[in-house]
Amino acid sequence: MRISLLIGLILLSTNVLSQKKQIDFVDFLYECITNKQSIDPSDYTGYLDELGIIEGYTLEEAEIVLGDLNWTDLTFDEEGKEGYVKYTLEHPILRALKKKHPDAPIEINEEGRLIIRNNILLYEVSFEYFDFENLHIEGLLGIIDYSDWKDEDYIAYILNCDIDHLFLQNDQGLLAKKPELYVNDNTLNKLFLGGPLGRIVFVDDNKINRFISRSVHADNFSIHYNTFFGIEEELVRLDSNFLDNFGQNQHIVRIRSAKSEIFHFGYNEVNGSNESLVSFQVTSDELNFHDNKIKGSLLINYSKAADRFYFTNTKVSGVVGIHELIFSETYNAVDWNDLNGKLVSLSTEAALERFQDEFPYDFSAMQTRKQLQDTTASDQLIRTYYNLYRIYKENGNLRYANSSYSQMKDLETNRLRYFYEESGDIKSWFRWKLGQLLKFYTDNGTDPARSLQVSAYLILIFAVFYMFFPSDWDTKSKKQLVDNLKAFFDKSVKTTHMSVLAIFSALTMTILNAITLSINSFVTLGFGKIPTYGLARYVCIIQGFLGWFLLSLFTVALINQVLF
Repeated sequence: MRISLLIGLILLSTNVLSQKKQIDFVDFLYECITNKQSIDPSDYTGYLDELGIIEGYTLEEAEIVLGDLNWTDLTFDEEGKEGYVKYTLEHPILRALKKKHPDAPIEINEEGRLIIRNNILLYEVSFEYFDFENLHIEGLLGIIDYSDWKDEDYIAYILNCDIDHLFLQNDQGLLAKKPELYVNDNTLNKLFLGGPLGRIVFVDDNKINRFISRSVHADNFSIHYNTFFGIEEELVRLDSNFLDNFGQNQHIVRIRSAKSEIFHFGYNEVNGSNESLVSFQVTSDELNFHDNKIKGSLLINYSKAADRFYFTNTKVSGVVGIHELIFSETYNAVDWNDLNGKLVSLSTEAALERFQDEFPYDFSAMQTRKQLQDTTASDQLIRTYYNLYRIYKENGNLRYANSSYSQMKDLETNRLRYFYEESGDIKSWFRWKLGQLLKFYTDNGTDPARSLQVSAYLILIFAVFYMFFPSDWDTKSKKQLVDNLKAFFDKSVKTTHMSVLAIFSALTMTILNAITLSINSFVTLGFGKIPTYGLARYVCIIQGFLGWFLLSLFTVALINQVLF
């Protein structure tokens, strides 16, 4: 049965630190509900300053003790009913509060949550166990540098609450004592987590408008089954896509400098807008993104997966940035279907100074001239494609490897076009056009079957041309075809089935001879004597050179796929 302390931090140990004052739990709860005083958030953290918190109840360097309550009073549930406890005026804690403070303004909403209309800031408060459950806090609940854990297996809960701002930050090195933190089944306007919060940090089954995390250190940091909504009216458009300009207004989820053995972001739904961002900077042994639906853009930049990296079944409506992501050297599972056509880079600071308002809030897909000017971002994106190609090749996934490699070469062709436009050099023009030819003929060397298909079309086109010119290989069929057609249209000659058959036979032979000449021209660089006349002689030479060149590309593409 869960312990429900209502708003609280409960000290269960009898070993009281002499340098900290003791606060009776009932008095603490009374102050949380009623006290209004000035708060200077700059004394604690810049984040609180951003929130603009100016009044509420502050408790510093204190221990909360049970006072007249006992363990039995802290256990409350209706017999035979499951789920979260719902508070009534008959709850032992609320009875004790009303008895000690008759003027306490106790409010309970229809969901059975205790309403607290105040900002609560706890700074260096000692406790062994706390369980925030079924509370409705219309303001900030901030817990900063909580310390002095007495139990190494301590578990902290924040469950089934409705809180405007939940702020948890710790710089006291709690990893040594391995606590656990669970933030589950809550409705939160803004959630902030910072510092080494515990051995396990789970953020599950919540409804959150905005989630910010900085420097969370945990053995297991998992974010599962949450729904993120964002605050669309606060979103602004940027003057550039330079990374440092992505402020909190753009982020629905922003995880920075997280370190863990296991990091999971799975089964989440992000309902943002085109300007929304979900971004991560995480160092973990296992980095796992799976089964998410994200309306907005996803960035996993400057992260590292030491042992395992997963990116599977994560659907993103916007773009995806994974540049400077250090993939695992042992195992990577990346679903190309979730990345295909979505990969982008970010502008560098130098590009920011040059672009300014010319493409507001535009990621670098490296297609426009302005984007291609940022060669550093281009190099980053090419490196991203190559890393994915290497992963798919090592995993034996030919289809994904070919697709990622082809898109990398598309980007390189775009850069060759830009270099030619900048320099006007004829060599740059040839490089650009060769890149376009490789794309058209072999899909950048990844599809030899496509080259066969294109070659067949070329042979047929040239064959149609050769049909209208005389040939040493076709001395009879063309003449016979012409004679038969004349007889067929001569009204003085009676048309028979034999005459129609003769026309069809002559036409078939003419087509076959033309195709034979076209094939021979395509696969042979030179003739001893060109077997045709007039303009067709020169067309044969051109087709021979074209066939030699294209078949060389086909051979390279075929070997590339065979030796994969």
